[in-house]
Amino acid sequence: MKQFLLISFLISGFQFLTMGSELTGHYDSLYALGNQSYQEQNFEDALKSYNAIAESGMRSSDLYYNIGNCYYKLNQITEAILYYERALKMQPNGEDIKYNLALANKQIVDKIETLPTPFYKEWWYTLVNSFAMDTWAYMSIVFSVIGMLSLLLFLMARSTGVKQLSFYLFLVLLLATGMTFLFARAQYHKNIAEQNAIIFETRTNIYSEPNTASTVLFVVHNGLKVKVLKTSGQWLKIMLPDGSIGWIPEETLMMI
Repeated sequence: MKQFLLISFLISGFQFLTMGSELTGHYDSLYALGNQSYQEQNFEDALKSYNAIAESGMRSSDLYYNIGNCYYKLNQITEAILYYERALKMQPNGEDIKYNLALANKQIVDKIETLPTPFYKEWWYTLVNSFAMDTWAYMSIVFSVIGMLSLLLFLMARSTGVKQLSFYLFLVLLLATGMTFLFARAQYHKNIAEQNAIIFETRTNIYSEPNTASTVLFVVHNGLKVKVLKTSGQWLKIMLPDGSIGWIPEETLMMI
């Protein structure tokens, strides 16, 4: 009976791996087909291929960047901005993404000045975004493992010189582990946990309270990026790049 269960488990595992390999091959084929269609300037077919991958739940900055490029070529600027922002969220230091996003933002109606960022915050974000969040996390794990090995060497070594060297190495690696973990955490909160959205309605009123009977504070247009501060039913409290705050119906925007 045990042998039968073991064989069944192995067969199931093999089938699962085979299925995963087939799915990966299918998505690779779709991606290649999308790239080919894009090179042939058949942007609608390229978009269909890329969206088929995205709708399956697969995510990557390259995929979102390609989708954004297709929308841009099709003159659907709001959609292009949304996907460029999604790509940038996964790859904050992507220069091509930033460049194309800037081009797309030049074509939207609202030209709102962003609140100035203090120089120390600008420096901090540049440092944090110098690597992807996953890279910082992997570095933190590697440093911690090597640090534990150096601590073990310190405890087991008999030579005074080896003990001193391994101890100082442990301290350096402990600091490196803490710093890389801090960078990964900071990038998560800045680029992942922070809720931002793109306005999709051509023209949308921003209200003082979460209801249409309240005062209209100002009007925004499609393509504008806003920060989501709070949710109340079907309403979202948002902040504009210049710091202005108000309420907007949830259906008028798309989360990044």
